[in-house]
Amino acid sequence: MKRKKLKDEQAFTPWLIRITINCCMDELRRKKRMFPAEKLVEEAVQEMKSNERIDLERAMNRMKPRYRHAVILKYYQDMTTAQIAKVLKKPEGTIKTWLREGLRQLRNYL
Repeated sequence: MKRKKLKDEQAFTPWLIRITINCCMDELRRKKRMFPAEKLVEEAVQEMKSNERIDLERAMNRMKPRYRHAVILKYYQDMTTAQIAKVLKKPEGTIKTWLREGLRQLRNYL
């Protein structure tokens, strides 16, 4: 709806990623309010399938959101620190610190 207000065409991808992150955070907040019983059964089945993936997901969920976002953008989306800094609207040095701290927390949790 607001695509025409975007001034820089090259900023489209980071802009879209930021919108996606915000929508996902809204959805997570909404889902925290309800606990369907079906989800608990599904989680038990998935845990039996892949313990390592579940361990990683649990470790990621324990991280602070800023560290988690930086790690996900870096290692799941293959973005550079400069691109992550643009998406999260933070200095590159801050992003590097968040990545280092996020990886340290993951090591501790795993």
